[in-house]
Amino acid sequence: MIKEYRLVMREYRDLNGLSRREFSGITGYSVSTIQKYENGEQSIPEANAKYLGEKMGLSTYNILLFLRVHGNNPPMLGSELFGKDVSEEAMFEAFQTKYYISGLYTLEILKKSDPSFIENLAAETSIKPERLNQIVASYYNPYPVDLTEVFMICKALRKKFSEIFAVVSNDYFNDQNAVHIAHALQNYIESKKSPRIDWEKIDTQLNEREIAYLEEMLRVYRKLKL
Repeated sequence: MIKEYRLVMREYRDLNGLSRREFSGITGYSVSTIQKYENGEQSIPEANAKYLGEKMGLSTYNILLFLRVHGNNPPMLGSELFGKDVSEEAMFEAFQTKYYISGLYTLEILKKSDPSFIENLAAETSIKPERLNQIVASYYNPYPVDLTEVFMICKALRKKFSEIFAVVSNDYFNDQNAVHIAHALQNYIESKKSPRIDWEKIDTQLNEREIAYLEEMLRVYRKLKL
């Protein structure tokens, strides 16, 4: 589950026993502006979100994650944000205590754009449709996604981790490492992916329509578990 930025602001004040007036004194923003941000009456510009986030101890990764929770532009690793190398052992250990994985709204967009999305993804991954629906809804519901599911879904959709999933900290007000864990996981998944079948190398006479037909037959084959 990924909280909206406005709710994170309110949570920070509650945890620290701060009134809006006191938070105003810390940030320099007016009480009226803070109230409008928290109540969703006014959108929060990214520059303002970054400034407020720094005051609350949030990392840039977490700021953008909370700010864009309902958008189609999640924080992208390798282009917008960059993480440091983390060993696989340290990465797996971090998921035991400090972090969990949530789906992003981009999965919801994929589902809405294709009526057969869940059915096809279930066939590709062998994950039950009921569970896939939970994973798609995990950006606003507490349905943590396990590493095996993440790997299978990224592979089936041919997406990078940060395009459809995010690493969420259990203590985001004191976290600066989520981006590094996400970076390590994305690299790990990419290194384990098998290459996509290149039908043109198998038969150079195949046209685009024939390739699409073969791919659809492969999906049917997997659905029927032949």
